[in-house]
Amino acid sequence: MAFDIAMEPVMAVGTLINRTALPVFARVSADKAVLTQSLTWSLRRLFLLTAPLMVGLILAADPLTALIHDDRGGSYAAAALPLKLLAAAALLRATSQLLTPLMMASGQPGLAARLSGTTLTLLSVGIVAVGVVFPDPRGIIAVAAVWVAIYPPLLIWGARYLERTWSIAASAAIRTFLLPAAGVAVMAAVVWTLRLLPGSERPAVSVAIVVAAMAAAYGGLFRLDREKPVS
Repeated sequence: MAFDIAMEPVMAVGTLINRTALPVFARVSADKAVLTQSLTWSLRRLFLLTAPLMVGLILAADPLTALIHDDRGGSYAAAALPLKLLAAAALLRATSQLLTPLMMASGQPGLAARLSGTTLTLLSVGIVAVGVVFPDPRGIIAVAAVWVAIYPPLLIWGARYLERTWSIAASAAIRTFLLPAAGVAVMAAVVWTLRLLPGSERPAVSVAIVVAAMAAAYGGLFRLDREKPVS
């Protein structure tokens, strides 16, 4: 349940952006300056669309899972921590997968396949390892942690690939995340402040606070985002 809630929305957005980015990257791959602009715009748009939702899921995980019950009345509260970890992993996963259309568009399908194979291998080995070492229910949490742990090294490799192959400095990519990061930071601060109010400890009220803050964050971010796609 935690996996579906965390991964499905982000991967739907990521798939849409990747499919639309591929022909754009292919058309401008000969011009590094335009390619950099296209890539940073895609990264920014991806983060704008997904970061508030994923941070919102992290903030709402405890009350949200407390509200969900199975057909026998059992609570899903134990899924809160895996949901938080998988929400973070989903954001990292979608960001890393934007490398694939770049590699495909520039005539490097073999490198894209090796990146996918490496990701699958690391994930499989990690899940098997923690499945053997950790008993249930800690094993479920450990598996979620594996999803988070494998993507930072892949993103570091991706940053080096962009700098080495396309002369795209890591600082250029990081700048694209500044506005969304500021937006979600403000959103989190608002949620934590409103949760100090009487009655906010009720799960339904707590979830409503997160949803309202998330909607405000999306509205503010898209009003402030002035960067236009490459024409």
